[in-house]
Amino acid sequence: EQLIEDAGPVVYISSLCGKFIQRNGVSVTSITKARPNDLFKRHPDRFLLLGGGNVTLPKFASAPEVVQLQQAARTGRGIKMEDGDDLPDEAGVVAEFRKSMLSEQATSVSITA
Repeated sequence: EQLIEDAGPVVYISSLCGKFIQRNGVSVTSITKARPNDLFKRHPDRFLLLGGGNVTLPKFASAPEVVQLQQAARTGRGIKMEDGDDLPDEAGVVAEFRKSMLSEQATSVSITA
């Protein structure tokens, strides 16, 4: 919680895990025997998953950054696949990333696999 408090209100889970390793010298997974996402899901009273690989603390639920991410998760921004559609090729993924970054006037973007 302190790591989120320090970096928050919204923290990318991978960054949070990296900071945990730096501070403690051991990974979250090696201690909990679970993926960080699963750990957060087991403790909804202490963590709020926002989608897109982001997490916050419930006390930040009304922060503008949190509200924006929750709205984005509800509207499902991103590549939409219809039943029977083929997966996009690399050029399609690149085009979608570029379109998303330009529409949000982003200076940087976190991307997960």
